[in-house]
Amino acid sequence: MVKTLKLETKYSQAPLFKRFCSYLVDIILVNLVISLPFYKYLRSFNDVSTIINGNEKGLSFIAFLIALSLLLYFTILEWKIGTTLGKAIFGLNVISLRKKELNFIQTLISNLTIPFSIVLLVDVLYMFFKNSRQRLFETFSGVLVVEKGVVLK
Repeated sequence: MVKTLKLETKYSQAPLFKRFCSYLVDIILVNLVISLPFYKYLRSFNDVSTIINGNEKGLSFIAFLIALSLLLYFTILEWKIGTTLGKAIFGLNVISLRKKELNFIQTLISNLTIPFSIVLLVDVLYMFFKNSRQRLFETFSGVLVVEKGVVLK
């Protein structure tokens, strides 16, 4: 008698180390893509006081462009394909905890803090105090970052 094996997809919460590494990959990619066209402009800043005093409007525009790009990058990719390039490299996916398909509003709320370093820090610290491996805004939005595995049965 031949026994057939079934493949079953199993999800487990993503390890923090993989989440951190995937985030770094994503941040580097987005910053490179956005900053590269402005390379010559950014190299022209020899005087740090111009940057510190905020006398340069162009830098504010570039910072705004990077922040908006980060928000859209994470939101749209997670909404449409359930992962970002960094997450895909590490085998991570974003799923909805609301028994429905992941929607745009969930991914937008989940990623609202990403462009803002200080707020993102508070958002991430929530993971360590609640042991849920979910950022605060992931909890609000009802999403979970998971690692997908295959089980033979």
